[in-house]
Amino acid sequence: MRFFAFYISFFFINALLAVKPVINDSSHGDSLNEIVRYSRNDTLRVSAFISIGNLYQLTMPDRAIYFYQRAIETAYHGLQLKNSAEVEGRFLRSLAMAMEQLSAIYRDRGDVRKEIKLSFDALEVVEFLGDKKSIARSLLNVSESFLSLKDTARYFQCLKGSIQFFKQTADKPGLSRGYFKIGKMLLAQDDSISGLAYLQLALDLQTESKDDGARAGTYNVLGAYYLRHGFPERSFKLNREALRLYQDSHDRHGLLNSLYQLAEVELLRDNLTASNRYATRGLEIANEINFPAEVEKGSFLLSTITERQGDFDAAHFHFFRYVEIRDSLRRNETRKNVERRNIQESYRIQTEDDRYRNDQDILLRQHSRQNQKTLAWFWVSGIVIFLILSFWSWKRYRKHKMQSATITKQMEKIKASILYAVEIQQSLLCGKETMNKSLDDVILIHEPRSLVSGDFYWFRPFETYCVIVCVDCAGEGVDGGFKSAVGTLLLDGIVQHGLTNPVEIVGRFRKEFSEIIPAQNESEASALDISVCIFYPGDKVVEFAGIHNGITIISGTETIHYPSANIVSDGQYEIVGNDIKHKRIELDDGDRVFIFTDGYIDQRGGRTSQQMGYLLFEEILAEMYAANSN
Repeated sequence: MRFFAFYISFFFINALLAVKPVINDSSHGDSLNEIVRYSRNDTLRVSAFISIGNLYQLTMPDRAIYFYQRAIETAYHGLQLKNSAEVEGRFLRSLAMAMEQLSAIYRDRGDVRKEIKLSFDALEVVEFLGDKKSIARSLLNVSESFLSLKDTARYFQCLKGSIQFFKQTADKPGLSRGYFKIGKMLLAQDDSISGLAYLQLALDLQTESKDDGARAGTYNVLGAYYLRHGFPERSFKLNREALRLYQDSHDRHGLLNSLYQLAEVELLRDNLTASNRYATRGLEIANEINFPAEVEKGSFLLSTITERQGDFDAAHFHFFRYVEIRDSLRRNETRKNVERRNIQESYRIQTEDDRYRNDQDILLRQHSRQNQKTLAWFWVSGIVIFLILSFWSWKRYRKHKMQSATITKQMEKIKASILYAVEIQQSLLCGKETMNKSLDDVILIHEPRSLVSGDFYWFRPFETYCVIVCVDCAGEGVDGGFKSAVGTLLLDGIVQHGLTNPVEIVGRFRKEFSEIIPAQNESEASALDISVCIFYPGDKVVEFAGIHNGITIISGTETIHYPSANIVSDGQYEIVGNDIKHKRIELDDGDRVFIFTDGYIDQRGGRTSQQMGYLLFEEILAEMYAANSN
């Protein structure tokens, strides 16, 4: 059955590639999905991806983009393999077709940059292929890109080029599309005679080839022209015929345009009931296919109709919706216009640059013909100079390569030294498991900004108590890591002597630290932050002292901050401000004690890049405590 599905779907692919269906035919979709999932034939898979993309192009453009991109990827993969010329040609045609379809989607979205790139890439592919019909189709697509750039001269040039190729290949549907585009643009430029003549040529070819969808589009354009120039009866007749053709082909976008134009015709004829009916149906379709510009148009049209009918509530509703969508579209259009102007300026500069280069090339060729002998002598001289410069460049490159190798080795040694410093620092810090043996539910966060850090913690358990110290040595990287190592060893010596007074521990630590690492200036002297906590688990008591580092205790719903001494230094580590105070705090069951440096508190973030600060930090701690209290 699976192979039967492959066989049936193969005949659907060519028709699906030529037509953009609006509704999703489930039988076709199932067959194509079978090919995508199980087929190993890349040419068949590429065609299936493009066909599925065509199914989704109008209703789900994001999904269509995905399948077109898959088609491009599969085609590129197939071109990298060794294939026959026929298979390679199929890959190239499919690649160009997927690029053209993608560029059309990006054109509808206003993404001019991607649209232009894909259009010109597709043109390069078909020019390499040499297929006149594909070149003609690609020129039609490129003409739309020039229209996005407001380059009408290049727009007409591409259309006329595509018409010549369509004539050579006797492609009547393609020829009618070329005539249609030229006629539509001429009408927009108020060249009514020429525009109507081209549209009549397109209509004759569409009728001859029985292309009802294209014929409906021509009727739409002619109906809009006659409505704009005061011929409502002609416009009504043409739009009714277009409406019938769009209903037969299930083209909801074309159906929408016909309904809106019929609503405007009936409004002009003062047939408000019919006008309301057409506009309401059109607005429903615009909402279904999610076209904001068409929703805006329908809302404005209905607000006008209902106002004339005397239904002011409905008129107010539709007008309010029109204003809302209009403002949103204007913002998007402003952004698109800025991007379009940037691309137009880049395109103008590139065009001028190309013209300048062409002029220079012409001058160079004229000069070369007049001075052949002189040029030959210059060539010889240039080759000699080139050889000399090449030898000199080679020597410099070799020297640079040797220097780079030396620098790389030195960097590897430095990196190895820093990593070893990390290992040393980690070995000096005790782990969470050791702390949990003496205390309950320890939370430990130590994340250095650099590989090694000047912020460190120190913990030692004793028989009836344990000591925790949190220190900020003012420094990151190698210097901070060295300070933290010195501080860890100093604390080992100070606390092992049996000191249990946190004030004395703080004082001795600052004094001995300053003797080993003298401060370079006053700000560095006062930048050593420390908090010392001695826990007595049996008595549920903690004793605390600190400088610039406080502690926070969360008890139930209450958050208590115990500040440290804030000091200044005269450069000799002498405390000039407040004295260090000894605090003894009794704890209740479930209390949490948080000891920290200013790492999180000084973090900047948000739109204004403000520091977190103590208040917000303590709020976060309280929220964490409440979330994990159970």
